[in-house]
Amino acid sequence: MSNLAGLEGLTTINSTLFLSGNSGLNSLDGLDNLTTLGTLIIDNNPGLSDISALENITAIPGSIFIQSNNLSSLTGLQNVSSSGFTTISSSALTSLDGLLGLTTVAGLQVQTSNNLTNLDGLQNLTTIKRYT
Repeated sequence: MSNLAGLEGLTTINSTLFLSGNSGLNSLDGLDNLTTLGTLIIDNNPGLSDISALENITAIPGSIFIQSNNLSSLTGLQNVSSSGFTTISSSALTSLDGLLGLTTVAGLQVQTSNNLTNLDGLQNLTTIKRYT
């Protein structure tokens, strides 16, 4: 499975979108119409390089957990203005610009992102309850 084609009719996930251990997944195409999402977990998908299909989501009240993927960018999350605890851990990540829309998070953790040279992309945050 290289993408999520077939899920184009999906607009709401009130609970968790959990994508893990899908070595052939390279994009989230198929989730382009998703507007409501409770929690986002994208973990250990070594071929995943594109999450731009998530661009219609504006809030994720639960957690965002992105780790061990091949994402150099978080483009696709730029319209999310608030989230719960947010963990980003990707050695390929070179930019946090995909988080420009975030103004409020319950907590923030950025780790194992050796290619990041700055925290640009977080400049619109006004409230972080915890940072590690």
